[in-house]
Amino acid sequence: MRLFFGLHFDGPVYPLPSKPVIGEKRVGLAGLLMALETMCGLNAPRVPFGLRIEAMRQAIEASLGDKRFYARSFQAEPIATARAVLRIRDEVRMSGWVTKDDAKSHDRLRDMARLESESILKKIHPTLPGFQNGEPDRLLCVMQCIDESIAGSLEIDCYEKENELPGLYQKLFEVLRKNGAVITQKEHPFSGSASADRGSDLFEFAGHLISREKGWKLKGDGSLVILTGESDTAIADAISGSPSVADESPVFLITGDAGSLPYIIEEKGIPRFSAEFDASAAPVLQILPLTLSLLWKPLNLHRMLEFLNLQIQPLGHRLARALSSAVEQVPGTGSKTWGDAIQKGIEDHLSKIDAAKQKKEEVKLRKWLELLFPGTLADPESGVPIEDVLTLVTLLNEWAKSGMGIGADREDATAAERKLQLSVLREMCSQLSTILGARSLPKISRIDLEACLLIMKFTFTRRTSAEKGSPQSVNHPAAFLEVAQNLVWWTFTDSEPGEGHAFLKPSETAYLKKQGCIVSDSKSRIKQDALRSAQAFFACRRLVLCLPETIRGETVRPHPLYDRLRAWAGDDLATITIPVRDYLRSGKSAGFLKVPAMEKILERGTVQPSAQWQIKSAIPLRDKESHSSLDKLFFLPHEWFLYYVAKIRPASIASVPDSRLISGNILHAVVNHLCDKKDPAYWTQERINKWADEHLDALIQESGAVLLLAGEETSLARVHFLVRSSLVKLFNKLAELNFKIEDSEKLLEGRLGKQAVEGKVDMLVSKNGQLAVIDLKDSQSKSYIERVKAGSATQLALYASMTAGGAISPGAYYLFGPAQWITSDPKYFSWAFCPTGSRDLGATLDLMKDLLTIRTKELKKGIVVVMAKAEMKKDEWAHELDRLKQYPDSHYDVLTGGCQ
Repeated sequence: MRLFFGLHFDGPVYPLPSKPVIGEKRVGLAGLLMALETMCGLNAPRVPFGLRIEAMRQAIEASLGDKRFYARSFQAEPIATARAVLRIRDEVRMSGWVTKDDAKSHDRLRDMARLESESILKKIHPTLPGFQNGEPDRLLCVMQCIDESIAGSLEIDCYEKENELPGLYQKLFEVLRKNGAVITQKEHPFSGSASADRGSDLFEFAGHLISREKGWKLKGDGSLVILTGESDTAIADAISGSPSVADESPVFLITGDAGSLPYIIEEKGIPRFSAEFDASAAPVLQILPLTLSLLWKPLNLHRMLEFLNLQIQPLGHRLARALSSAVEQVPGTGSKTWGDAIQKGIEDHLSKIDAAKQKKEEVKLRKWLELLFPGTLADPESGVPIEDVLTLVTLLNEWAKSGMGIGADREDATAAERKLQLSVLREMCSQLSTILGARSLPKISRIDLEACLLIMKFTFTRRTSAEKGSPQSVNHPAAFLEVAQNLVWWTFTDSEPGEGHAFLKPSETAYLKKQGCIVSDSKSRIKQDALRSAQAFFACRRLVLCLPETIRGETVRPHPLYDRLRAWAGDDLATITIPVRDYLRSGKSAGFLKVPAMEKILERGTVQPSAQWQIKSAIPLRDKESHSSLDKLFFLPHEWFLYYVAKIRPASIASVPDSRLISGNILHAVVNHLCDKKDPAYWTQERINKWADEHLDALIQESGAVLLLAGEETSLARVHFLVRSSLVKLFNKLAELNFKIEDSEKLLEGRLGKQAVEGKVDMLVSKNGQLAVIDLKDSQSKSYIERVKAGSATQLALYASMTAGGAISPGAYYLFGPAQWITSDPKYFSWAFCPTGSRDLGATLDLMKDLLTIRTKELKKGIVVVMAKAEMKKDEWAHELDRLKQYPDSHYDVLTGGCQ
């Protein structure tokens, strides 16, 4: 067998000019190790890094009886400490270190050696594979198995200097050569070639990385560009908005954690060369952490909506969207809205599958709902039974194994990517089951469960692109030199700097060298990285460095090479830097992406707006309108048209109403519960307090769980206070004046002119046979005083007209916050505040009829008015009605252009 060996050769892309033939292989470090393992018959599956971390954590925990250098760190952060110690252990083992526990060893090396003593290893749970299964351990096994029968058939063309390889690999080459392998030193195939234009900024910078010479004056010729922005999202927005990206068919190279960039590129259908695939950010792989976050008190509404809005997930698209919409309306899982959404969502889901499979599918969906949204949530500190977690994880594993949601009939790039993600999800579930089984506890707390997820994150955060099996994937910039096209993108960040040599002290390094270990220094590493980067840069005609300040909200440190660029460019750095924010805010085209050089950026033309849309046919009103739809029709007709006629609804997104609106919903729900008792005198202070003690927390959990989230403590306390104070005053006043409660949340039907209308009234009360409407509001008094005074209390007027066969009943607002009554009918509500000069509800209703007539005429002509309320303010609309009838354009603020 002939092997072409180079550090950048791991991956499915063959960068050498020659085509691959049978019996030849391009391999890097990982590829060489796997090839030799196969030849030696050592084909045991590799142990995931996450399981090795858990084994190391248990080993450290068992070793803390004696003082260790890592003891205090372990107490503060056990997972991170176990990971760091494991990485250090692997690195010094890679140098050839033998774990000796003797007096001559340095204290810290002796501490690490003791972790591998037999007494400690026996204390690791037997279901774990152990941490002694890393790359150095695999290399040692291979070297023990190599003999002449294996090495004698090998020819290796080595494109690296052997004395610059990691220690055990240098020893591996010695063993191979000793046993008959023919190893030929080759010059790097790209050392003498260059695609970059000679004399360009990029060519000169690549040369500087090798020679470190300075003296070049940057031209700003577009060959070397830096995009800066506050976040990866901002830069991704600039890329996605650039018309030149698709025109030039660029190739994108993403290294490290690039945040949103890879997904923007994928959505645009542009070839992507990934050094590392950030699998933890993929939507499918968020399922496991999101589902486990739904087990705890209080229910995290934001995480719940994230889960429900994933593109692929176990509940299916229709059921998940129905539940998402329900949560956005009523945050929680116990409301009638939630129950209705479950029923409707299941019916919609089942309607799309074969009748014979519907019963089985419904059982499966309800099982998922039971596990994902349990009736009783677990206390984060006391924990949840591990068996319950394992049941959920097992079911999730089975779902991933079945490939649900992919679309078996689709064999496109998206389907292939999802298959990869589901396979990784299965690995995550299997590893989590192993880790949970190794904990040997009846219950697991929230913090411990999140620690288990963190352990797995270290394994799955980065998946090499070679696993994707894509011909458009490599794992090092130098590897794709022969297939590079016009444009290379490199995210210039390094979110995980090396940890090993920063740990070692000079005396420890000297000790290891005396033991025959091969310890490379950090300077040689930097030199090698710079050389390989220079080779990649020489092969490109253009390099654009994306330099976000944050990725997914976390601050990132620049790649070490950025310091070289900054030192080389000096004050000229501004010449090649483009701040994305300035271009986005100025509304200019992202022409800086044009290849091969930057072009002048042109202003976009502006679309001249119009005051109305002209639709080709008449637009009828609906069979029944509500107050909310009439409000849109009166004041924002284009929104009424888009929402109710065109049925363009806002997408279901991960958002919930603000806490003030939620507070009002909860207070309304409490009043609805209390109104079961028709006699308001029943609700004394003591009884309301007792009811609140027994039921209020459960009601908030079911229908307003956002109030339980961090940061909403003040809003939550306010709700408890208002229930025990403002509601007491509401019922006490009704009882004092001998009112009777007739109904609450009652659906009323009636007519506004010729149009059928409907709506739910908050409270209906009566006295001496006379019905009255009470509208409950969680707001300040000023706006409602102004509404009553101006005659724009439209909701109150509409409901008052539907209670007694067209007659106008008395009506009043009750404001929870100030516990204040406001009315335009002081004869009936004698204690309420009535603003001087108020229009009664009958006059308000007449104005509504006039405005409905105007809008109806417009719609019959196919006219939809596009406006904002500039002069015609809602609380002054009665005074504007006469002028509005004349349709002067000067009364409208135009929002958008015409629509034919």
